[in-house]
Amino acid sequence: MNQHTNQHPPFYESLSLFLEMPSSFIDEPSKAKTGAFLFAYETTVSLLNAPFKQLYIITDSTVEKARNFCQIHNISSPYQIIKLSDIATISKTNDRLIYFSTEMSCLPFLKYRNYFNLPIPVLACFHSLALKPHYYLLRTFFTELNKSDSVIVASDQSKQAILNFLSTQKIDPEFTIKKILYGINTTIFKPCSQEQKEALRKKYRLPKDAIIWLFLARLDPFTKGNILSFFETLSKLLTINKNFHVLIVGDNVFAPYTEKIQTYFFNNHPSQSRTIINPSRKAIPEFYQLADAFISPSEIFETFGLTVVEAMASELPVFISDSGAYQNLITHKKEGLFIHTIFNTSLPFATIFNTTLDSDWSQYLFQSITFDSDPFLKTIKKWNTPDISQRFKNMGKNGRKKAIKSFDIKLFISNCLRYIEKVSTDLVLNTHINSPKPLNPSLQLQLIRPTTPDAELKIIDAEFIHLHITDYGTKLLNNERPFLLSKTHLKTYPKLNSLITTLKKLSDTNPTAPSLSSIAITCNMDITDSLTYVVFLQKICILKLTSTKQSQRL
Repeated sequence: MNQHTNQHPPFYESLSLFLEMPSSFIDEPSKAKTGAFLFAYETTVSLLNAPFKQLYIITDSTVEKARNFCQIHNISSPYQIIKLSDIATISKTNDRLIYFSTEMSCLPFLKYRNYFNLPIPVLACFHSLALKPHYYLLRTFFTELNKSDSVIVASDQSKQAILNFLSTQKIDPEFTIKKILYGINTTIFKPCSQEQKEALRKKYRLPKDAIIWLFLARLDPFTKGNILSFFETLSKLLTINKNFHVLIVGDNVFAPYTEKIQTYFFNNHPSQSRTIINPSRKAIPEFYQLADAFISPSEIFETFGLTVVEAMASELPVFISDSGAYQNLITHKKEGLFIHTIFNTSLPFATIFNTTLDSDWSQYLFQSITFDSDPFLKTIKKWNTPDISQRFKNMGKNGRKKAIKSFDIKLFISNCLRYIEKVSTDLVLNTHINSPKPLNPSLQLQLIRPTTPDAELKIIDAEFIHLHITDYGTKLLNNERPFLLSKTHLKTYPKLNSLITTLKKLSDTNPTAPSLSSIAITCNMDITDSLTYVVFLQKICILKLTSTKQSQRL
């Protein structure tokens, strides 16, 4: 990093960076296990150690915890922990500012920046478009971006997915889409000695001499990696060699789905399978190290494949779909094998797993694919000789070399810094154009921390409660002011966005105050839960609650 600094002293000496540090990094780092989390975590820590003029850390955790985090990670660069409301003031005295985000959580910042018209470019890493329920958030995210902003993607497939989404949503993009290959920490994901591998297998009660095929992912039918349609292939694979063993590792995101996985292997391959649920984050590298091969059926929505790269760095051969961005990760038969896939809409496995199409989660299995697994199985049969383990080791070594050369987190950070440098040269001084709107202290206070009404909610029959949208709430719903809700709020009130959308629709179509009952019905919530939500909205001055029964302000 010092070498890079010496090459570009003006770049670092004049530029300040806004970085978001989610509370999950600070409060629950051991519980977050996804490849995306580790990527974001490593990227943030690396940028915190880059010698910028000033680092401004925005967090939904406490200042004390954020400061302790920086001390633990030996952050030597000058940094300041700020609130979102400090940004406009900072921009008055600092004319070279960039905001970097590893996820779409920069949306509150975008809304704040656009409201005050601050000339701060945003660089946001983008992962996936797989989840349809999140499309309304994506639309808002993309419409808030402007020509000074960049969306960093890991593959051409991800870029095309964004362009397709913008086309269907009739959004004309002004921002730049920049491809920079993502990376992983190859000092964490690395191979181990034979003695260490045997010790790890003993630790997790796995066969010492088995050839272990590892599947590691979130056990979640709502995301892009569905394993159910791959079961038939795995079953045939286990019949090729009695020494083959399947290890499935993942989070129990959705219990019915996890139960089907466990039941299937318990009934069909009890001596050749093991499922480990909800492992700790620190244990993830160990599962790669104790395995002999990695297998992933992730499909056409895959935009990179961090777990595949983690497996390659751990010196495992990878057996992966030939769809999505996976096509760019390996050379067939050099670092692993491609398994041909065909997009499937008929759900042929529905009858096999007794999953009806009208069940509460089978609708998400549309993402599943049909595997043309015969070529893959024929190849494994051909390789099923006494030297198969050595063949796997040779491909694994090739994978490790490629991971270090192309997918190391240091390379990603270096390319990001190079791109930040390029973007920073185009920055316009605040005093020239796009000068920020003058701040009204009272408005700023209301925007960030609305005054709580004096009256407290009294116990009353919910049927007589009516909701009135305040003037402040109307401006929020009309996008005249940005919503600045913390992740803690959204975690505590997971249906908050749905309720706010409902309020907007009701306010647009009916000028009369909606009842709590109508809100509950529209949002598919019970009265008690709805009351909790509207009380919160009252506290932040979006709603006023009145009672027709007692004719009093609540």
